[in-house]
Amino acid sequence: MTGFYLPLPFLTALLMALLAVRLTRAEAVEPVARGYFLALGGVFIAQALLVGLRFGYGIDQFIPVQRVLPFAIGPLTFLGFRRLIDPSRPPLGDGLRHGGPALALMIVCPLLPPLRPLLDFFILISMAGYGIGLARLYRRGPDGWPGIGLAAAAPVRLLMRVMLLFLAGESLIDGSIAVDFFYWEGRHAPGLIAVGNLGVIAALGWGLLHQPRPMRPPEPSPLPKATPDEADHAALLAALDALLADPALYGDPDLSLARLAKRLHVPARRVSEAINQCHGMNVSQYVNRARLLAAEPRLRHGSEPIGVVMESCGFRSKSNFNRECHRVLGGSPSAVRAGTV
Repeated sequence: MTGFYLPLPFLTALLMALLAVRLTRAEAVEPVARGYFLALGGVFIAQALLVGLRFGYGIDQFIPVQRVLPFAIGPLTFLGFRRLIDPSRPPLGDGLRHGGPALALMIVCPLLPPLRPLLDFFILISMAGYGIGLARLYRRGPDGWPGIGLAAAAPVRLLMRVMLLFLAGESLIDGSIAVDFFYWEGRHAPGLIAVGNLGVIAALGWGLLHQPRPMRPPEPSPLPKATPDEADHAALLAALDALLADPALYGDPDLSLARLAKRLHVPARRVSEAINQCHGMNVSQYVNRARLLAAEPRLRHGSEPIGVVMESCGFRSKSNFNRECHRVLGGSPSAVRAGTV
């Protein structure tokens, strides 16, 4: 009796499909971004089946489809995250600009024999290029993501980092396979795919298990006297503090930098710059500080359950509430209630 064999590409693509589904189910995901992530999940599922059938069971009738599917991964990943962090971008223009070339290559390359040997090279360029584009989005940080609710910034950073690890790993695998097909007619491809997928699975597991620490910009150097910029920042922060005194605003878990900037009638960048230069923290930390200062009297002197206080102040997760409470108030919520901090 033949034993059941599960190729590594099945596991990798299945893991990525689950990640894409997780992205679509995240709260407050904009509909266009959800569509991109749904399509990405479908591509990963199809890739898992086709690559696994080819290298695990020798079924190679679907090789032409399997070889062009990776063209869609980079554009869909980049478009999904860019739309997620900035919903104001025109979806049709972005979709045509990035999806059009990928779709054209998926159609043309199998039909033109001279281009077939270059497939892996084109895929490598696509993965690496969109990986660089995603890295640039990642480096902006939460203050550069106006469409992301402040409470959702940490999960989005984690998921973006996992996708960066995947694109980097796939670029290395595709580059190795391209070299193998060029010099050795693909004789080492199954081994390269196995070793490469083990590395990708390990990297993805590390990325999922290691939560990123909150971003803490360095303390700004004190200046001898106030400048006009500082005066503008002070006025802007005074207006922001007045906004954040409203429980209906700070208690909204979907509160975002874009929404704050709109209420203040200034660009989002000005808000983040003022907070960073005057207080040495990012927007999420500043808003969470306002939330915790509002929650402190209720924790110290009230009788409401801590979970009720947490939710009414705009926190979705206990881990984030506990971490920020340690940062702002010097201890856990239960310690604040007990009066030990």
